[in-house]
Amino acid sequence: MKKKYLIGVVMVIVVVGIWIVKSPHELTTTQVLERFSWVVKQNGDKKGVAKFTKSKMKLKNGLYQQIYRYKVNYDDVLTIKNGQYRGSYDMRMEATDYKLVPKKHGVSLSLIRND
Repeated sequence: MKKKYLIGVVMVIVVVGIWIVKSPHELTTTQVLERFSWVVKQNGDKKGVAKFTKSKMKLKNGLYQQIYRYKVNYDDVLTIKNGQYRGSYDMRMEATDYKLVPKKHGVSLSLIRND
């Protein structure tokens, strides 16, 4: 009886552990952006904290808040459609953060995960 109970508990722990380990890797880039808040840096200077929704990025710096429309395509290219950061950026994953490299000459940005 105890042996079967112990085996059952171990199996549940293994299944839950595998599910936890696999879950972050199954998220799309858009889901990762929506799940966390991000510190936005431009050339090393903090520009605020960004929170992503389905189609909007809300960048808040103190009392000031700017809303940008964005989309991410299947090649992990982030396109910001309005505002001072308008343009397309290649999203390069660096550990848990993203480096946004502009497709054309422009502003390079970093998204640093703010847990």
